[in-house]
Amino acid sequence: MFERMSNAGTVPMPILSVIVTASAAMATAMLPAAVSAQPVAQKFVESPPGTVSVFQRKTSGSFGNQEDRVTYNHGRTTWQGKPAVLIESPQVPAQVHDMETGAQIASLTRDGKPAVTYDPGLGYRYPFKVGDAWSSTHQVTNHASGKTTPITVNYKVEAYDSITVPAGKFNAYLVVATDSLGETQRVWTAPADGVRVVKRVVERSASHPQGAGRVEGEMVVRTLGK
Repeated sequence: MFERMSNAGTVPMPILSVIVTASAAMATAMLPAAVSAQPVAQKFVESPPGTVSVFQRKTSGSFGNQEDRVTYNHGRTTWQGKPAVLIESPQVPAQVHDMETGAQIASLTRDGKPAVTYDPGLGYRYPFKVGDAWSSTHQVTNHASGKTTPITVNYKVEAYDSITVPAGKFNAYLVVATDSLGETQRVWTAPADGVRVVKRVVERSASHPQGAGRVEGEMVVRTLGK
């Protein structure tokens, strides 16, 4: 029927089939590509004892004006009767982290006594993926003054990508954390590799109790313990 009427302007059947097929293919090509599922950070995997990481950092304002390298030595300790992670450094106060969650529980004085403690520990909420956001409130105790201050931190997981620093290449999440004191941290973290910080930028606003300041740092060396 279509072929007999082709001279009158009706498209012959074979040609019509080609047009329909081509149109369908074009429509399919114009559809947005399927979005692959975002990877999920299930938990923080602690680095083995003996791991050493070195960071190049640059500070200004209330953080002090300097550019240096900070070395962290990863070990183990006991905190309130439970196994914990001890991260020591010649340049900055030692840190105690919860073995299960990776959260920071305390920073220590040079003689190993509590300087500042966090209840609950400061850290990320696992599992998480890109787009997740949450808030947490912590009681921060300064043991020298005996003063406890509540701090609320708002977290947002903004991206997941491959990032290369002098220490190597890591698949990292970009987590932005802003606290109620006026400090914002942009941290690239690789929990599956046991790296809390691959790279970070910290900014304090002028309203921060310690004043405006900035820190930039990235990992330049990492040696795993055995």
